[in-house]
Amino acid sequence: MKCTIDNTIDRSVKRGKKLDVISRYLRLKYRVTIEKAALKERLRSIGIQYDLA
Repeated sequence: MKCTIDNTIDRSVKRGKKLDVISRYLRLKYRVTIEKAALKERLRSIGIQYDLA
């Protein structure tokens, strides 16, 4: 499940989705609640630089 969520996050960030939208999608699709801070940490562990602008 971790790989699936990581892949979903990776695809969403590459498409330009915001962290709030990604978090909401994960909650609806996989019934997993991930806070913004945890989502940022997961992005860092994947190796993606997320621009907050």
